[in-house]
Amino acid sequence: MNLKVTLNLLRFLSRLNIRPFGIVPESRTDGGGAQILAIMSIRAFCLAHGFDYFHRPINSIEHADEKNKASDWEKKFNLGYGASTVQNADRKIVKYKDLISNFFSLPNVLIEIPHAHFFCDHNIRVYEDIIPDFKRAYCGNLKIDHKHSHKINIAAHVRRGDVSESQNSMRYTDDHAIISRLVRIQKICRANDLQTDIKIYSEGQISDFQKFLSHDFELVLNDTPLDTLHELMTSDILLLAKSSFSYIAGLLSDGIVLYDDYWRQKKKSWISLRDGENFDDQLSQKIQELASSRKSR
Repeated sequence: MNLKVTLNLLRFLSRLNIRPFGIVPESRTDGGGAQILAIMSIRAFCLAHGFDYFHRPINSIEHADEKNKASDWEKKFNLGYGASTVQNADRKIVKYKDLISNFFSLPNVLIEIPHAHFFCDHNIRVYEDIIPDFKRAYCGNLKIDHKHSHKINIAAHVRRGDVSESQNSMRYTDDHAIISRLVRIQKICRANDLQTDIKIYSEGQISDFQKFLSHDFELVLNDTPLDTLHELMTSDILLLAKSSFSYIAGLLSDGIVLYDDYWRQKKKSWISLRDGENFDDQLSQKIQELASSRKSR
C-alpha cells in the first residue's frame, strides 16, 4: 500500500474514531531542510486528524560534517517540543505499508510514515495550526538584529550545487531571472523611499556568481546551513528558491515572502513571482505596510 493511500485511509478511520496509538516519523538520511519539512507535515497531519505525534530525533543527515550535524538541527529547532518520544511510547512500530495487516491491533501500535506532503500540499492552511508551536520551540534562538535597521533587508536563497540547467532542472532558476527579480524588488522599495540591503545566500565559488557582482548585492556563500536558514527566516523580504530549505524559512518567516512556483504549495499571504503586473502592486502594498510599521516603532 503506497503512502498516499495510507494517509487517506488514516483520514477515513479518524472520522470513525479509529486511530493508531500514534504516528511517528520514519528515520531518514536526506538533507536537514527536507527532514524538518517532513516532520512539520506529519505534525500538521496529526493535529488535523486527532492523532498523537511521537517524536523520533533526527540522527543522520546528508552532507553532515562538524558544521552541519544532525544533532544541531534537532537542538536548534527543538523538534520534540510538546511531544512524547518513541522511546517513551513502548509500542510496536508498524511501517505504513503494513497498516492493513496490523489493522486489529491499530490502537496499540505506532504507524511510521516518511512525511505527509500528499495531505499538506493540498491543504496548505493546516501548517498555520502548527507554525506557532514551531516558532515557540525555535524562538529561544530567534533574535532579529538587523545591522541596518533603517534599510529593508532582502534575502535571496539561490539554490546551486545539486541543481543546474541539466541536473534537477525543475528546481533550477537561472541567474538572470533572479537578478531581474531582485532589481525589480529594489526598484519598488526605492519608489517607496526605502533603502535596501540585499544578500544572496548560496554555495559555490565567487567565480560562479560573476553576474551578481555587477549589482549592489552581498554574496554570502558556504555559510553553515542553520545560520543561513536563520538569516532567511529573519529577513524583511525573502525570495524563495525551489527547495524544502527555502520553504521552511518561508513558513516560519514573519516577513514578506516571494514564492517561485513549484510543487510545494503557496501560502495565501505569500506573493507569487509569476503574478505579472499584480506582483508590483502586491509587493508595493506590503512594503508600504512594512515601512509604516517601522516608523511606528
